[in-house]
Amino acid sequence: MGTAIDVRPRTTRTATHEIDVVLSDHVDDVDDALIVVHHGFVAAGYTEPRPSGRRMHPSYLNPGTRFALARIEDEPVGTVAMVSDGPFGLPCERAFAEEVDTLRMLGSVHEVGSLVVDAQWRRHTRRIFLHMMATMVRMVLEFDDDDSVVMAMAPETARFTGGMFGATPVADPRPLFGAPAVLLRTSRPQLLDCFAEAATSGRRELRRMVLDPDPEWLDVRLCGDSLPREWWEPLLEEEGTAARLRNQLAILRKAPCG
Repeated sequence: MGTAIDVRPRTTRTATHEIDVVLSDHVDDVDDALIVVHHGFVAAGYTEPRPSGRRMHPSYLNPGTRFALARIEDEPVGTVAMVSDGPFGLPCERAFAEEVDTLRMLGSVHEVGSLVVDAQWRRHTRRIFLHMMATMVRMVLEFDDDDSVVMAMAPETARFTGGMFGATPVADPRPLFGAPAVLLRTSRPQLLDCFAEAATSGRRELRRMVLDPDPEWLDVRLCGDSLPREWWEPLLEEEGTAARLRNQLAILRKAPCG
């Protein structure tokens, strides 16, 4: 497998730096996030390198989808997405469609995924991970109690993640993007119960970041606008999904109101 195309200069850093996170649906930040996702997915063997150096998925176009993008000295070092359910579904449905449909009967469904820490910053993985996931949890605590948040992940990491976020398995391992994955579910009540115990140092640190009323490290940059077609269409063409997406959009436009 070839290596990803670097679209900006990158240097290996070893010192500890402050981490900033932007929670955003703005195209500039989403574009940076997709570069980080591309590098991570190529390195993990989940996808082949793309000429654009970005990894796009139709579900990122669902209204309400947001990315948490971590930066150190203005360099993107990690990202994670909160994908809202919508007309283009959720990424995990490739393997867990029935389980997601069942959860939809309970309330809204969101997926936390596309979690990547840039390889050149792996020695800071724990700190970057905590900042990004604290951003995700802050969003979940604003959801309704019946809303579900799902995460598809490697079986070997499911126990750790379940303990950190009060998540419980809803499906046994299945192939997803070429590797085994389990599906976990959490919710606002489950997270509140999890943080009430705070039995580990990691959970206590995460709770402190989540409950901080005015975190200096977090910048919320939400515009609520649709991502521009001239940006996303070439990326979906590259992924081979643009034709299917155009058909879905045509069906939605023809659907009767009410």
